[in-house]
Amino acid sequence: MRPFIAALIIVLAGCDSIKQPEIRPDNIIDTTQMVLLLVDMQLIEGANNLKLFQGDTGVENYNLLYSTVMSKHNVRQSDIDSSMSYYTEHPEELEYIYDRVIEELMKL
Repeated sequence: MRPFIAALIIVLAGCDSIKQPEIRPDNIIDTTQMVLLLVDMQLIEGANNLKLFQGDTGVENYNLLYSTVMSKHNVRQSDIDSSMSYYTEHPEELEYIYDRVIEELMKL
């Protein structure tokens, strides 16, 4: 009987370490929308890297484009920051997102 009790204790102790699925907080941008958002942001970054935004008006246009993208996707900078923090802690999801971003950019 004692070996049974010892085995039961070990099994029950092991059950405590089983990870429950994590529920994504409401303020986190879902993966589909995050892909579309990051595609638009990468296009802005690409234009910036090609020096398509120059001078004071270039900076204004760059900032305006970011604001336009956030409005288009109905997100705030704080939503983006929270989502990136969340996905950084969930690397499998982040990898999935960036794989989709690359696929979308390759279609252009």
